[in-house]
Amino acid sequence: RLRSLVDAEVDEWSAPWAFMGSICDDAYDGPLAEVTELLRRDQIGACVPECVADQDSTTPLLETDCVYRLVNIYTGEQVDLARCERKDGVWAPPGGEGRCYVERVDREGLTPDPADDLSPRCREWSNVEVELLEWVPRPPGTELYGRCELSWLPEIDCPFYE
Repeated sequence: RLRSLVDAEVDEWSAPWAFMGSICDDAYDGPLAEVTELLRRDQIGACVPECVADQDSTTPLLETDCVYRLVNIYTGEQVDLARCERKDGVWAPPGGEGRCYVERVDREGLTPDPADDLSPRCREWSNVEVELLEWVPRPPGTELYGRCELSWLPEIDCPFYE
């Protein structure tokens, strides 16, 4: 079964043997830790593929004007998402809601909390990374959509963006 998971998730360039174990092994800690890391990486937020405008250039971090919404493609139901709040070092939904979003906009590690830092893969070509956090099951056919005000001067605001 571990082999099936590895075959489904790992390409030939990713050292697939690092994810494998033997039935004779006393424990599967090593391979399972590798698989866990692989799955965690797959759940990293999405890099916004455009240069998002900064609504307040007087602050060190990017201030976005984005709306994120869950849309059910079967029923047409649309639900706007609230921004997650940081409480005791953990992201939490405001008002006990079942889901919320996190925007990561700290490209340079300006804040002491690494939870708002852009991931290395987004930092190369994006200025916003968004992640949907959920504490309740998502109905089938529900997808995340976002709309952000984009920069009028991406060559200045996002010189890293090509």
